[in-house]
Amino acid sequence: MYMPVKAPDDYELALLAVDVGHGDEPAQRTVTVVAGDGSRVVVAWDAWSNSATVRWYIGNHERLVMERETITEITIREERDHIRFRLRSEIEGQDDRFVGELVVLVGSDVSVSDTVLRT
Repeated sequence: MYMPVKAPDDYELALLAVDVGHGDEPAQRTVTVVAGDGSRVVVAWDAWSNSATVRWYIGNHERLVMERETITEITIREERDHIRFRLRSEIEGQDDRFVGELVVLVGSDVSVSDTVLRT
């Protein structure tokens, strides 16, 4: 059964120290955060297509691009000294289930962690 991505709505996003953009479709959002070192992280998603992209820029140079399908949940939290993006994805095969978590921390600098496990 299809279920759209569980993601922050416009009200929740307005409470965070992030820049929010809207895509061409109603379920598309783009969130941008600038780190203390001047680098920039852009997280974009489409809740209806269960997809998301994370882009990390240093100046005009694209340092990292990560694209995900099968996204089930996106959370964005403002914590003590950083913004935490968490993108969870799940895929079920015939015999296996894979769960992934992509975590991006944006504070004085940027940190990225990506984990995919078979359960």
